[in-house]
Amino acid sequence: ERRQNKMSTKTNTQQQQQSAVAALSSPAQPPQQQQAAPPGAGGSASSSSSVPPQQQQRPQQVVPAETPPPPVPAVQPLQQPRFEDLTIDDDLPLLPRLQRYVQSSIALQRLVHVRMLGEVALEIGQQLTATELVPLLPPLVKDGESIIRQRLCAELKILCLVLMGMTTGGTNKEPPTPEMNAKSNLNSASRIPPSSSSLLPQIPKPAKSSKYYKVMTHHIFPHLFTLISDPDNEVRRAASENIVKLALRVDQNDVVTLALSIPLRLVKEGQKRAMSSASNPGGPNGTKDPALNTSTAGSTNPQTPAEDLLITASNLLADLASFLPPPRLSPETTTRYLSPTILSLAEDPNFRVRRAAVQALPRMLGSATLEDVKKRLLPKFVALSGDEMYRVRKASGECLVDVSRALGVLPWRIHFGDVWMEEDDGGGDGDGERAF
Repeated sequence: ERRQNKMSTKTNTQQQQQSAVAALSSPAQPPQQQQAAPPGAGGSASSSSSVPPQQQQRPQQVVPAETPPPPVPAVQPLQQPRFEDLTIDDDLPLLPRLQRYVQSSIALQRLVHVRMLGEVALEIGQQLTATELVPLLPPLVKDGESIIRQRLCAELKILCLVLMGMTTGGTNKEPPTPEMNAKSNLNSASRIPPSSSSLLPQIPKPAKSSKYYKVMTHHIFPHLFTLISDPDNEVRRAASENIVKLALRVDQNDVVTLALSIPLRLVKEGQKRAMSSASNPGGPNGTKDPALNTSTAGSTNPQTPAEDLLITASNLLADLASFLPPPRLSPETTTRYLSPTILSLAEDPNFRVRRAAVQALPRMLGSATLEDVKKRLLPKFVALSGDEMYRVRKASGECLVDVSRALGVLPWRIHFGDVWMEEDDGGGDGDGERAF
C-alpha cells in the first residue's frame, strides 16, 4: 500500500508538471482548450484520443477568438519651442511686430507685447486702432495667464481714449517751440476764467458722434465686463479701477449705460448664481443665462463664485459714487440705482457680501440725496453694526470715521451747492467740464 501511494503521488506530480509546461509553451491558447483533458489522464496524446471527435470540435465552434484590445492613441510629445520662436525680430515696425508676437505660444512674449498695445495705439491713431488692434483683443481677454489679463485692463483704457479722440495724434510730431507754448498759453487764458485757469487743465470732450466711439462702446466695454468677472481677484481689481477712470472720460449721457450698468449686471448675475447654488448644492456654482449673454454686452466667467461677483460689484459701486462728480452722477441717479443695490447686498446671506456692503455705505453718503441718507442708508448702517457675524460688526466700527466725514460734507454740499461748473456747450472750442 505504501508503494502504491508513492507511485500515485509521483504520477500526480508528473501530470501537474506536464500541464504547467504545456501552459507555458502555448500562452495564446484559450483557457477552454487548455482544460479539455479530463483529470487523471496520463498525457496530452491520451487525453485527445479519449475525447470523442464531436467534443473536440465543439470548443472551436462555440468559443470565439479573442478580440484584440482597442489601440491606445499615441501620446503626442510636447513640442519644444524652436529657436525662431524664442527670438524676436526687432527690425519689424511696431504694428506688424505686435500682430505677430501678441499671439505667441510663449507667455512672456505675449505679456511684453500686450504692454505695447497702448503705445502702438497712440502711434497709429484711431482708424488703425479700430481695424487692426481691436480684433486682437478677444483671445487676450481669455488668455490662460492672469498677469496678461491684468495688464490688458490698463491697455484697454488707453485704447478707449484713443478711439474717443482724447489723445494727441502721434509721437513723431515736432516738439513745440517757445513761441507755440506762449501762444497756446494765451489762448487757454482767454478761454478759462482767471479764477480757475491755474488749478486744473481742461478735459476735452469725447467725439460721441464718431464711428470710433461706437467701436469703443460695442467692443471694448464688453471686454471690460468680461474681465471684471474674472476668477482672479487682481484682474477684477484692475478692471474695476479702469472702468472708474473711463467713467470720468466718456460722454456724460453714457455714464449710466456704459459704466454704471456693469456693477448692476454683476449684482444680478451674482444673485442668480447664489440662488441656483442654494437650490442645487451639488451642482456647479454658476450657470450661464442666455438672457445675460448678449453679443454686445459681454459675458461673465462661469468659474467665478457668486460671492466674488457681488463683492466686486459692491466695491465698484462705491468707487463710482465717490469719484464721479455730480454732473456725471447726480444724487437722483444714486438714489435710483445705487442705493437699492447696496441695500440688497447688505441683506445677503453671505457675511462677506454684507461686510463689503457696510464698507461701501460711507462712500455713498456723499453722493446720495439727504432724504435717502436719513431714511435708508444710515439706518441700514446702524443695523449692520449689530450684525450676528463678528467680522461685519468689526467692519462697521472701522468705517465710523468715514461715516462722520461724509456726514460732515453732506450739509455743506446741500447748503452751498455742488462746486462744479456746468459744461459750456456754446463755446465751440472743445472745452470740457472744469472743476475748481
